[in-house]
Amino acid sequence: MKPTNATMHLPQCSKYWGFHHPALQKKIFLQLLPKVLHTREWITQGISEARARDYQSPFRKMVYDTQEEMEKVMGKLSDNSFIREQQEELVAFQKKIKTLQTVFHKRPTIPNPYSTS
Repeated sequence: MKPTNATMHLPQCSKYWGFHHPALQKKIFLQLLPKVLHTREWITQGISEARARDYQSPFRKMVYDTQEEMEKVMGKLSDNSFIREQQEELVAFQKKIKTLQTVFHKRPTIPNPYSTS
């Protein structure tokens, strides 16, 4: 698997935050993945909701005589390229997170060479 930003920067993050043991790094990394995914889903949902509000705003609607005229000028909400792009990126991100989870679950934990046990 090609290294990603997340896996390449894990050693620097672990040094900064003070968790040096490989087993702890793996555990924390796996705990962070769902939180990262949730944040990305929240952002994507927020983008969709913000664009939808644009189409429902009475101030924006007052410029147009009809809904059809507004859609001719602004385009349909369902055809919004930015929303589509964000949704496609979310699907790709979900796949990356799933791959990382699979790889890290299968990856053996490296024993700590400094352990006394």
